[in-house]
Amino acid sequence: MSNSPQGLIEQLLDLVAPSFECAEHKVAAALVKPEPARDDWSRRRAPRRPQDVALQSATHVWLRSIPTPSHPKHLCLHHPHLANRLAQAWGNAALVQKFMDDVLIDKRGQRKGLSERVRTELHRLERLHGTRAQVGAKLFRPRFSRASAEAS
Repeated sequence: MSNSPQGLIEQLLDLVAPSFECAEHKVAAALVKPEPARDDWSRRRAPRRPQDVALQSATHVWLRSIPTPSHPKHLCLHHPHLANRLAQAWGNAALVQKFMDDVLIDKRGQRKGLSERVRTELHRLERLHGTRAQVGAKLFRPRFSRASAEAS
């Protein structure tokens, strides 16, 4: 081995970055298990579309249909894409429930989450939707049920 600067650098490189050609290093490399890759949700997330940045016309119509005290001001201001999705689902109990579950329940782990104000607005809207669904079911119940028709 040379004592020249070049020789010393080569010796250091051999120590720092050993070649995996020798059998011992191959065995050691096989025993070292790489850390399992976590799901990279940023790659799975749909790209942001222009309609996700601002409230859509249909969302404005939806906002006019709900009582002013229930307006989700912070949701619309900070998360217009979520307000647009909720407006599309409104009126369908299953879709609203799926939306609420997707937004309020952390399935990924390590999400920042929504602010307390936005969560409060979403819970208020969830109750409002449930109340309207129950009232709507009572209003549109048929006058005569099959059982009452058969009894007569």
